[in-house]
Amino acid sequence: MAQMRLILFLKANLSDQSVLHNFGGIIAIMDISIFDAIFEEGILNSKSDKQRKILEASIKLFAEKGYANTSTAEIAKCANVSVGTLFNYYKTKEKLLFAIVLPAITSIFPKIVLESDQKLVLQLSTSFEEFVKGIIKSKLVFLDKNRELIQVIIKEVLYKGELKSEILNHFTTYGLPFLNHSVAHFKDNGELKDLPTEQIVRFIITNLSGFFISHMLIQPNTLVSENEIDELISTMMDGLKR
Repeated sequence: MAQMRLILFLKANLSDQSVLHNFGGIIAIMDISIFDAIFEEGILNSKSDKQRKILEASIKLFAEKGYANTSTAEIAKCANVSVGTLFNYYKTKEKLLFAIVLPAITSIFPKIVLESDQKLVLQLSTSFEEFVKGIIKSKLVFLDKNRELIQVIIKEVLYKGELKSEILNHFTTYGLPFLNHSVAHFKDNGELKDLPTEQIVRFIITNLSGFFISHMLIQPNTLVSENEIDELISTMMDGLKR
C-alpha cells in the first residue's frame, strides 16, 4: 500500500516521468547554479545586465561578510555601478535580498531538489541506505555549486519572517510529503523499525540538516569523504534499522 502511494505521489509531482538508473544522472540534476537557473528559467526576464551584476555582487558580499555587514556602497562598487543606479532598481537592501532569495525558494529549489530525490526513489533497486546516500551526495554537489547563495540563506534568511515562512511553506508542500511517503515505503519493505513515520522523518531531517549546515558554515573548506558519509548513514541506521 505504501509503495503504491509513493508511486502515485511521484507520478503526480514529477515533470519528467523517465527513471534515472544511476547516481551520476541524479547528481547531474543537482550540478546547477541556482543563480544561472533563475535567469535561464526566465524568472527575471525583465532584469537588465546591470541588475544581474548587482545581484551577483550581492550574493558574493552577503556570503563573505553577512547581510548586516555589507553596505550598498560596497555592493555598487563590486557590481561596477553607481549607488544611485543600485537604488533605482532596489530601494532598500532588504528588497535586494528578497530579489535574490525568493525566486530560488519559490521556483528553483522545489524543481531541482525534489525531482532529484523522487528519481532516486523510483530506482527499484534502491535500499533505504542507498536512498540516503544518494540524497547526501546529490545535495553536496548542489550545496557546493551554490555555496555563496546557500550561505546567505542559512545565515540571514532564517531570521527574517517573510522568507522563513516561504521556506517552511515550500518544505511543507514539497519536501515533507515526499519524505513521509518514502519512509512509509521503506517501512513496508521491512528495512526500518515500526516507529511512527513522523518520528522517523524528524530523525532524518535532524541528522541531515545538521550535517549539511556543518558542511556549509562550520567547516566550509573541508571536503566530505566517502567514509564520512558511510559513517553518518551507519549512525542513522543504528537508530532506524529493524
